[in-house]
Amino acid sequence: MRTRPRLASNYLQRSQQQGAVAIMGAIWMMVALIVLMGLDIGNLFWQKRELQKIADMAALAGVQGTSAGCATVRSYAQSNAQLNGLRSSGLNADTFLPADCGNWDPRLPPVVESGVNCNPACYFDKSRTPVNAVRVTVSRTVPYFFVFNWGSDGRLMKATATAAGTSSRAALNIRSTLVTVDSSKSTLLNAVFGGLLGGSLNLGVVGWQGLVNTNLNLLSYLDKLAVNLGAAAGDYNTLLDTNASAGALLQAAIDVLQRDGGTAAVDAITALIALQAAVPSSAPLLKLKDILQVQTGTPAAGLDLDLQAFQLAQGLVQLANQKNAVLAAVSLPVPGIGSVTVNLKVIEPPQLSAIGNPELAKSDPTGPNAIFVRTAQVRTLLSVNLNSPLTSLATTLSAAVGNIVSPITNLLNSVLTLNLVDVLSNLLCLGCTRNVTDIIVLPAPFRFDVNLELAAGKAYVSDFSCNSSTNKSLTVPASTAALEVRIGSMGILPADAVNNAFASNSAPTVAPVPLIDIGVKSCTVTCVAGICLPAVCQPRQPFAGGGLGLMADAPLAASSQVLQYSAPPATALPEIAEAPAYQSISSSNIVNSLSTTLSGVSIQAYKPKISGSGLGNVLSGAGTIIDTVVGLLQTAVSTVLSPLLDPIVNSLLQTLGIDLAQTSVGARLSCQQGAELVY
Repeated sequence: MRTRPRLASNYLQRSQQQGAVAIMGAIWMMVALIVLMGLDIGNLFWQKRELQKIADMAALAGVQGTSAGCATVRSYAQSNAQLNGLRSSGLNADTFLPADCGNWDPRLPPVVESGVNCNPACYFDKSRTPVNAVRVTVSRTVPYFFVFNWGSDGRLMKATATAAGTSSRAALNIRSTLVTVDSSKSTLLNAVFGGLLGGSLNLGVVGWQGLVNTNLNLLSYLDKLAVNLGAAAGDYNTLLDTNASAGALLQAAIDVLQRDGGTAAVDAITALIALQAAVPSSAPLLKLKDILQVQTGTPAAGLDLDLQAFQLAQGLVQLANQKNAVLAAVSLPVPGIGSVTVNLKVIEPPQLSAIGNPELAKSDPTGPNAIFVRTAQVRTLLSVNLNSPLTSLATTLSAAVGNIVSPITNLLNSVLTLNLVDVLSNLLCLGCTRNVTDIIVLPAPFRFDVNLELAAGKAYVSDFSCNSSTNKSLTVPASTAALEVRIGSMGILPADAVNNAFASNSAPTVAPVPLIDIGVKSCTVTCVAGICLPAVCQPRQPFAGGGLGLMADAPLAASSQVLQYSAPPATALPEIAEAPAYQSISSSNIVNSLSTTLSGVSIQAYKPKISGSGLGNVLSGAGTIIDTVVGLLQTAVSTVLSPLLDPIVNSLLQTLGIDLAQTSVGARLSCQQGAELVY
């Protein structure tokens, strides 16, 4: 009786042990099932990857035969697929559909086909020419080894790949910009760039030179800009058309140089930060496409090129100025005279770089696929008052003009009676009124305006050949900047001249600067018995009797030339990823110094303001004497004013990257090399 409890306890223990074994067995069976399921699923993924590899490699191989026709394309694709593991026979033979030949062009509307996933696959069209792409489809039935094998022959898997031949890519740049920066150039750069932004800038020589010496990868810059703006990655056409502040565009450049530039880019980063700080908060939004042109459909590889950091910053600053109403007022030193303030405005920003397929550009060189670059179009105004800080120059000019025009005053004195008392002394009258002449030589204040309007130099791709990387050519028609020079009076006061010159895109009205003013006074003299009281005169009417004035309005036509770039040697037409090769177009018809223009200024005769006045007719019809005076005046004006204007104009335009005598165009070309997977 004492042993029964022990037997019951053993029986209960054995039952519990049997239950634990069953649970453990079930767990292990589940683990085994999961493992076997994983093996089946892993095999499916591995087979899918192998199948996709076959399709990818076959499509890339097929593209190599597009120039020989679709039969060759299919043969290349089939042979490559077999070399890479295509099962052409056996129980589970792969199905290799004949490769499709066609055209892949993301610039055209998509073609939706049944059973084909769209975007970007739908940019492939089997019926479109030229044939530049191949689509390969491979299918395979993958058997299940373990879990899913009941009542199933396996899973049908399919892989599709589309490959397109890489197109030739050409890039143009315009202007080589600065090479070195000295201390005086640094001061001028601060004044010009700060003024164009509407703020102030204080950057040293080292910072400016850092921008000149630093290159920025365009592809990296665009990718970083897309991240900063929250734009879609890889959609460069949309990115270039996206509104962004000048500060944001500069920040992307800063970010790229901080990440990729290393210690060599420290000075450039400092300069970009200073430029960014000078951008006012009220600055308008910009679009990068206004200074960088990327042909629609250009692959990412085509953007893998370098731009000079200074050139990019310069383009952004000039673009910002074109989008707002800010005028840069720059004070420029003139040796021996002092300083003169020049106002300038960017009318049209530069198109510093253009990238695209030269084959598309060749078919329509000036159409939507053009590879086109241009320089900035700038308007400047220089107002000079020779009676204020430039007294010595005014005195010199006044003396020169006074000596030269003495024959005219002698002529008028011999023809007309200029002494009012002599005119009326013999008259017995009460309240006699006469119009009498009042001649002023170089009337004060002697102020004149100089307006320069620079049209953009431009260049574009019109033809190309691409046999190999060492045997290629690029044809680029280019033209220099046409120039309009206006010298005269554009307003009574300097502020009036500024308003008139920059009020619109139309040219300002130019009036001659008076050199000889034949005015008229209406005076009344009372004489009784030969005794005349002092004359009482009304205010003087300037130019009532005519006069002589200084004015120039000289348009200078553009000069054109076709630039030919060809390799060999390779440096004459480098690859896209290399530094561009520059050529220049220049012409003697485009001035690079105002002394040439000033020697041809016109001395014009003012028409009398008083109807029927014979004074102006006498002046304008004085024959040989007037012709001699006009010639002498032209010489005097050009001799005195050229030293004032030449250094101002030359310094200012060189800082802006504009040379009136020359347009420099850089070219790069990479020929079609192989193929790339597009889907």
